[in-house]
Amino acid sequence: MTMNYKILQNFVKDVIEIKGGIAEEKEEGILDVLLPENLQKKLSFREYQQISFLPNHTQVEFVTYGSPFLDKILSLTQDFGKIARVFIKDVYLKKGGLVKLIEEDFEFPNSKRLGHIMDNQVICSYLLINFKANIISDERKEEVVTTVVDEQTLREAQEMVGLASSPHFHSEKWPELTMKRQPLEKVYNKAKKIAVKLLSKGLREIEDRNLRRLKRDIERLWEYYMGLKKELQKRMVRQLLPEDKEKIFSKLKLIDIEFDRKRYDLVDKYTLNIKLEPTNACRIYLPKMLTEYQVQRKNLKKTINFFWNPLTKDIEPLICEACGKETHSVYLCNNLHLVCPHCYFHCPRCGKTICKKCFPEKCPNCGLSF
Repeated sequence: MTMNYKILQNFVKDVIEIKGGIAEEKEEGILDVLLPENLQKKLSFREYQQISFLPNHTQVEFVTYGSPFLDKILSLTQDFGKIARVFIKDVYLKKGGLVKLIEEDFEFPNSKRLGHIMDNQVICSYLLINFKANIISDERKEEVVTTVVDEQTLREAQEMVGLASSPHFHSEKWPELTMKRQPLEKVYNKAKKIAVKLLSKGLREIEDRNLRRLKRDIERLWEYYMGLKKELQKRMVRQLLPEDKEKIFSKLKLIDIEFDRKRYDLVDKYTLNIKLEPTNACRIYLPKMLTEYQVQRKNLKKTINFFWNPLTKDIEPLICEACGKETHSVYLCNNLHLVCPHCYFHCPRCGKTICKKCFPEKCPNCGLSF
């Protein structure tokens, strides 16, 4: 009995303190509790209250398994474990030869290399999000998909999957983030795109199966309604009154309308719908080496940040500002956007140089849509 009440008492104490209150054991089995205003409302308690975990304190609120107060405490824990953070420590940071790696691995076809400015050790972060994916068509299927996004560059970083659960990388001392993160909305939207991409690889079999079923059911539907139309058409060859023929024409039109409606219903039935729901998230901190490298486009200069990753032991790819894909071939437009070869091209109609970050939909010169 003593051990059981202590476990319960420590649990309640921990929850109250995590949520911003104060709980102290003044005498055995009794907690003195001081609650902030938000907890007072959630627990229906006064600002200061005593609670007992032993039944012999009749003047104090008694808490045990199944009591209403404990149910309210448990409701406060629903969000526990949904957000975590990990610091990857004790990694080797390469401090020499980074410029050589950059100049060997990256091309700057339309700009001049001005070279290295400085190296610096920085702390970067990733956001790992687990999504529950509901895949709905004629059947319902659930999957969990894990995505990781570099919060500085919006790069897909699936190589980080698995590190958050490794005990070797946890640290009680959290680093001050020295690199500015992208807005959370952008990071989250990129995570959703990655999740859909990862899911799509495993959905091809379902899509192919659904397509076969759709084709089969439409063929059956077509045979059924064609049978109805043939019966009506047989009646048309008889000598009928004009008003009777008009009724048959109307029925034939209704059959076509009904067939189209049923066909659309089948297409809707077999179309895949994916709903993503984030279940939990983890922020991962990782020390990296940052190399600032300068290039020049005409008379304009741009400083590009290159990151050496101690886990991959390589310079990370750059991210195209237009399409968001990784690139080792870097074009700069007149506005110094960093774009990949796919997003920097000549308009096939008028020959104007196009940056898809500047002109994502059509050529500003001749109006050709891309």
